[in-house]
Amino acid sequence: MVATSGVSEDEFFTQLAIRGLSESLYRKNLRTQILQNKLINREVLSKIVITEEQVLDYYDSQFTSTVNDGGYYLLQIGINWDVLTAGGDGGEAAARRQARQRAEQAHALAMGGEDFRELARQYSDLPSAEDGGDIGVFQKDELAPFMLQAIEPLRPGEVSAIIETPVGFQFFKLLSSKTGGIVQQAPYSEVKEEIRERLYRQEVERQFDLWLTEIKA
Repeated sequence: MVATSGVSEDEFFTQLAIRGLSESLYRKNLRTQILQNKLINREVLSKIVITEEQVLDYYDSQFTSTVNDGGYYLLQIGINWDVLTAGGDGGEAAARRQARQRAEQAHALAMGGEDFRELARQYSDLPSAEDGGDIGVFQKDELAPFMLQAIEPLRPGEVSAIIETPVGFQFFKLLSSKTGGIVQQAPYSEVKEEIRERLYRQEVERQFDLWLTEIKA
């Protein structure tokens, strides 16, 4: 019995005939594909092993960065009331209230442990929202006074209080303090399977190319 993807067998073979394929040719092609897949599994896929060490090495190179002493690595969420003023009624006072409420909602979620980067993409009006609120590393003398006041008491991983700016409300997450160190862009436990799959796909392509080269030779 041939698998027919939800259509009757007669309809299936009618479609094959329209495409110029007989049942015997279809079965032969199908058998060839199965044999090819078995061969690839034996000669290529069965030889691929992604070790924990490879995953860790990739994580260290792609998901962590080193911040020198004196640097503050920050994520940022900002809600501007001028954006709300342009898009709604009620004037600046109403827009300020809406912006404050939106900032408080995002802040509560961040304090509750929600992914800060995803919250930035969802709530922030600032250009950094595209990058998950990542505004990089600042030295102390590069920070605006309101930013320094908000983040200086924080330890890495903590979220600041909401602060008011001339155009809206902002708060920050400190990834690395003035003592420097290694900054994780995402916890290893959350991305290790994604990394393993990525490395596996890369290795499949590499091994397949090598195998084809050997066959051609």
